[in-house]
Amino acid sequence: MSQRSCDQTLALMKETYPLGNLIPKDFYRAKKLVSKLGLTAKKIDCCVDGCMLFYTDEEMQLKECKFCHKSRFQIQGVGRGKYKEVPIKRMHYLPLIPRLKRLFPFWFRTYVSIVHYFPY
Repeated sequence: MSQRSCDQTLALMKETYPLGNLIPKDFYRAKKLVSKLGLTAKKIDCCVDGCMLFYTDEEMQLKECKFCHKSRFQIQGVGRGKYKEVPIKRMHYLPLIPRLKRLFPFWFRTYVSIVHYFPY
């Protein structure tokens, strides 16, 4: 989702929800709000055909896929004779463990409430 489409979606939600809602006005404010939770996403480069992920330290050093031998990077011009390598395909990985820790910060209380709700 691009920033512009996110801004439009948030504007639509702000208009349709009841007055006094706390929906952020734009992407920047929403990102700033969510970043305080400490839940980050990892960016992992992928092969163009989806053959492999460049995840481990050994694979991060590779310039092309082990299987199909297609290039991992696309060369982009930055300025006067300057170029940088940009990954052609990238995946965003949302780690599960920090989210579960955030959801259940007090595991004992969660366990007791589950046992209380489902007596065996």
